Amino acid sequence: MQGRKWGVGAAALLGNPKDIELAIYYFGIEHVLFGTDVPLGINPAGATEEIIKAIQSLKLGQANEENIFRSNVINFINGRRYTYVDDN
Repeated sequence: MQGRKWGVGAAALLGNPKDIELAIYYFGIEHVLFGTDVPLGINPAGATEEIIKAIQSLKLGQANEENIFRSNVINFINGRRYTYVDDN
């Protein structure tokens, strides 16, 4: 893969917008992926809805949200790079 290499990081952000903002700043938005493993912390369905709300509260724009929720993982699997989209 050319360009910046993917790193591995894990964090239990549980819907904290400031933590997500810090992850975007530190790793770059092209390296931030939405994911869950188990429904812990918030009943009855876990933290999924809280994390989605936190990401949306950052007002990153539709294209960047789409990248976090979907496209970044596809790019990772396919070895492609991504460039930040400033659509605000």
